[in-house]
Amino acid sequence: MATLYGCGLRMSELQKLVLRDLDFDRLQLHIRESKYGKSRYVVMSKLLKRGLQSYITSVAPIQYVFNGNSRDSGKAAAISARGVQWVVRENSKACGIKKKL
Repeated sequence: MATLYGCGLRMSELQKLVLRDLDFDRLQLHIRESKYGKSRYVVMSKLLKRGLQSYITSVAPIQYVFNGNSRDSGKAAAISARGVQWVVRENSKACGIKKKL
């Protein structure tokens, strides 16, 4: 949620985010081939940097920053659109947001 909201990413951009796209030294994310096939850089906060580093240390993703379930064992899979929607829905419920997101 923090990466999605804090960097103003589209769901598809979050899904395609790979480890090499994280630049912790410059506090940037490289968003590749976004809307209309354009790439861009977005700024991340120091708080998000700490959170992502902690997440990467504990989860140890293979390729994508946010992994999904892969049907082939040993292959990396990005989080699905439904997976992102589930995270948003569950976090909004936990925060008491009643509005449909």
